[in-house]
Amino acid sequence: MSLGMASCGKGEGPVLSVSPSSSPTTSTVPVVSPTPSASSSAEADLTRPGEARKVVDALVAWARLPVIKLDITRTTATLSCLDAQKKVAAWRWESGGITKVASDIEYIQQASFDPKDFDLQDVGALFRAAAEVSGSSSGQELQIVEQTPGSIQMVVTTRPESEAVFFRPDGSLVRRLDLHTRPGLEEGLKDAVAGRTQLTRVELARDLIYAESADPKNSSATLRITRPEKVPAYRTSRAEAPTMASFSPTDIPLDVLVSHMESLPARLEQPEGTAVTWVIDCRDGRPLPTVRFTVGSRTIVTDLSGRDITTEV
Repeated sequence: MSLGMASCGKGEGPVLSVSPSSSPTTSTVPVVSPTPSASSSAEADLTRPGEARKVVDALVAWARLPVIKLDITRTTATLSCLDAQKKVAAWRWESGGITKVASDIEYIQQASFDPKDFDLQDVGALFRAAAEVSGSSSGQELQIVEQTPGSIQMVVTTRPESEAVFFRPDGSLVRRLDLHTRPGLEEGLKDAVAGRTQLTRVELARDLIYAESADPKNSSATLRITRPEKVPAYRTSRAEAPTMASFSPTDIPLDVLVSHMESLPARLEQPEGTAVTWVIDCRDGRPLPTVRFTVGSRTIVTDLSGRDITTEV
């Protein structure tokens, strides 16, 4: 099952694709004892509270290299790192020992991360939560890896394949959203805005929402953060500076958006169930941004209070 996420625009393809069925191949390097902080029991169960954290800490201390991928099953933990020659080196903890293994990935500019930034205290709880969502607990594996440029994700997969279930670094579930309801739209907006204080465009499509701004790392580029309904938000950047004025996320009129999404299909005599999409930006040259609602073949423009100004712009 490929975990790479398709995305739009220049440079927005997945960094890598990882299959839950792939597994590193053990080399002839002998098993060595882990640091005392890791469990040395051959019966160690990494789904028990605290076990995975101790083992991962031992692997990180052993490798002492930038980490680009981590895999955890009930009985194994595998750390893929970047060595001084920009090659991937990997170590696996199993049955109380650490063995050097062949990695299942190649280095293609993936970002490194610190496993301490992810809550691995209770992998069993993550597995149970993932099973409730996917309907399967068979061959569960937790992976932490960069899915798209700048987006390092924690995900639980299964063998045989079921749907991948994503978690935030604090261990909370990345919920599947219905962006055409108030709760889903509110959470989707929060993920797409991602703490930015100025935006140049926010758009809701049928199954995703994104927010754009000037890229803080490159003044001649535009940063887009996209939150699809079924997977976590991811970042992309295109080599084009924003051309429209910016506005504050606090200007986004959530109540207006929700009420118009509910009422416009009937008002515009569109078939029941027709999806409402919209764009917020400053293209009309007014002091505040405007909202363009599209329902089927019909489009209307409103101000932030919801007043129809289609004929004025």
